[in-house]
Amino acid sequence: MYFNNFSDLIAMDGHGFYVWFAYAFAFAVLIYNLIVPALSYRRIMQKLRRQKKIEQQRRVNRCYILPSARLSSQETEKERVGP
Repeated sequence: MYFNNFSDLIAMDGHGFYVWFAYAFAFAVLIYNLIVPALSYRRIMQKLRRQKKIEQQRRVNRCYILPSARLSSQETEKERVGP
């Protein structure tokens, strides 16, 4: 089907609104399918980095407990329990 000018192409013999709306909708769906997973991936990676950082901080804090602090906690445990 050939059109004489650009306005005939846009109008498409009265079906232009439907045709161009369908193209726009399909294009929007394609863009949505590209953007949403990328944003989701980014959010998940940020969450994983945050969790890894917290876990590493907890490990470091556990490693640097002084022996005297451990001893005092064991002594208080013995006092609570008794002989």
